[in-house]
Amino acid sequence: MSKDLYRDLLWLPARPEDFSAQCRAISGSEGNLGEQIRRLAAYRMNQDQLTRLAKVIDGLRQSGRSLDPLIPFRLGVVSNATTHFIIPALVASAARRGIALECIAADFGQVVQEALSPHSPINRAQPDAVLVGGG
Repeated sequence: MSKDLYRDLLWLPARPEDFSAQCRAISGSEGNLGEQIRRLAAYRMNQDQLTRLAKVIDGLRQSGRSLDPLIPFRLGVVSNATTHFIIPALVASAARRGIALECIAADFGQVVQEALSPHSPINRAQPDAVLVGGG
């Protein structure tokens, strides 16, 4: 089995040529936004496309628009390594499985402070789960 299968997610369909335009169209769209997002999330995407789709999801969430039928899930992310680059991949990939993932990431090197302080952004956000990573 080729390593390309996993590296390039070859089991997913190739994204359409107008992927960026479809992402932009969702923000101005009415109707079932969650289904539109899930349809786009089903394609094979690189880091740029994952980031683009994650920004669409975040923008819709920030504007108070419904992401139904995606299921909301809030994930805290703490690590002693840099995690900002994986957040868009997590958010966009979760939509593929019907989840409207919201990630609350701790600042770099703040694992203990985030865990122990009841006033930390992660604890205030009351996540459904916390992903603890190591570097």
